[in-house]
Amino acid sequence: MPQGWTIAPISDLFIINPRNSVDDKLDVSFVPMTLIDDGFSNRFSYQERKWGEVKSGFTHFADGDVGIAKITPCLENRKSAVFSNLKNGIGAGTTELHIFRAINKATILPEYLLWFFKAESFISSCIGAFSGAVGQQRVSKDHIANTILPLPSFAEQCRIVMAIESAFTIISEIEQNKGDLLSTVTAAKSKILSFAISGKLVAQDENDEPASALLERIQTERNALARKGKIKKDTSVPVVNTTDSSHYGDLPESWAISRLGEICNVANGFAFNSGDYKSNGVPLIRISNIKSGFIDLSDCVFIDENDIPEKDYYVQKGDLLIAMSGATTGKMGIYNLDNPTLLNQRVGNIKTLYPNVLLDEYKNYAMSSFAEIILASAYGGAQPNINSNGIENLLFALPPLAEQRRIVAAIEAAFGQLDEILRVLN
Repeated sequence: MPQGWTIAPISDLFIINPRNSVDDKLDVSFVPMTLIDDGFSNRFSYQERKWGEVKSGFTHFADGDVGIAKITPCLENRKSAVFSNLKNGIGAGTTELHIFRAINKATILPEYLLWFFKAESFISSCIGAFSGAVGQQRVSKDHIANTILPLPSFAEQCRIVMAIESAFTIISEIEQNKGDLLSTVTAAKSKILSFAISGKLVAQDENDEPASALLERIQTERNALARKGKIKKDTSVPVVNTTDSSHYGDLPESWAISRLGEICNVANGFAFNSGDYKSNGVPLIRISNIKSGFIDLSDCVFIDENDIPEKDYYVQKGDLLIAMSGATTGKMGIYNLDNPTLLNQRVGNIKTLYPNVLLDEYKNYAMSSFAEIILASAYGGAQPNINSNGIENLLFALPPLAEQRRIVAAIEAAFGQLDEILRVLN
């Protein structure tokens, strides 16, 4: 212990759970547990009441008193504060508080005791002394009363409190800046994608084969297959003009707009039932496995290889999957693993039909701009649903293939830099 410091049990320095005596008609502050912030902020708010309404059945306190939650999990969450600026300097509140009022306010600073209470060592000692039923455990007044408090001079207490609060101010600013930066990065990524799908992210090259030629090649292939009887005769012709669209704005002349179903299809998963689920086998992607931008298989079920239907319900690396029903309808994620995985019902796979026309990477980036449009077209009320036709009828802006490559490279470079900024700060 530093020279000049002393030690004393808290009960020698504070009156524990004092009582107030004031006029019943006095306006005072009433503080339920919900109005005391957790963590390290030392903030609380209050409701105004008449003293006669709250003097019985509640904990008493006054300006300068230190309050600490005695019940789990509020104590572990550091619901504690120095009460100040109370209405008429008087308050009452939740019975789940222990209150500490300095016997000699010239020798101890309330904030010094508060930071002692918020220290991990003190919290741990209280957890070890909990009593009561699980979920309603409390630390007793006697345990805290007998706790030894290291005590420096009043001037040093002031310096310690000032240093702690200064440090937490800096920490709060850093956390706020991180939150602001994350919002800025998210907005920047959204803007980059907006530029990408409207032809404003990279320069056009007059030597690129225009997208209209790509769509014409698709139609030629379909006509040839129809003549051979391999597919039904298809009289539809892809849209190949660059007419202004509310979703894209004015597009470069080398771009084309096509119905998404001309270049992609939405494959649905198989209706496995819960009786098919196993603890090992081939992983099954369900709606719950689709996160924002990726697929999470950390909590998945499996299908026995002998129970897999003949039709191909496998997912390949790079496939873009979409939730077709439920609370997360419209959420999309890219499957980026190498191992074989199956697709469950109500999960759609937006598959590229012509890799020589549309790059998977470009499609996956571009489709993220449709999330709100897809959700807006959902039906079914509280549990919205979307269908394959609704997705395939979306108008998709198609750049030249060479420009798609340049766009993907530009997006990945920009996203990489933004992610590196976040990584360094974290």
